[in-house]
Amino acid sequence: MRPLFLRLLPLLFFFPLSSWAIAIDIPPGQWQCMAMDNLDSNYGGYGKSMNKARHAALIECRKRSKNRRSCKTAESFCEQGPLSLIERRCLVSDEFGRTWNTTGQDACRTAMYLCQQWQYLHGSTRSQCSVKHRIRNNDDN
Repeated sequence: MRPLFLRLLPLLFFFPLSSWAIAIDIPPGQWQCMAMDNLDSNYGGYGKSMNKARHAALIECRKRSKNRRSCKTAESFCEQGPLSLIERRCLVSDEFGRTWNTTGQDACRTAMYLCQQWQYLHGSTRSQCSVKHRIRNNDDN
């Protein structure tokens, strides 16, 4: 049996790279969390809070897993969905993979400002900020 860290390692790479894609599929006002068993099977759960979503994921894992006692979850395996259907979201990252995810009327402008401020405050002149993903409402065409 592999150590827990090695079983969770694929998720550590999957979630940061795809968190914006996952958030699109989460119902508005909900959280989605994942639970995992020692056979590397994943089970999802939804809830109005992170704790409720984690609990739902654990229940799903314990219902469907062949090894129910091995089910685990963590806050890092959770993602918050949009606050509403018309929410504007923007994800900005720097070349080192740090990300700023903002919502609202000026989501991209705000995320870009936060990224640039972080660069300035930490003395990083090399890292460039760029928009990685943008979700607009239908009125923004």
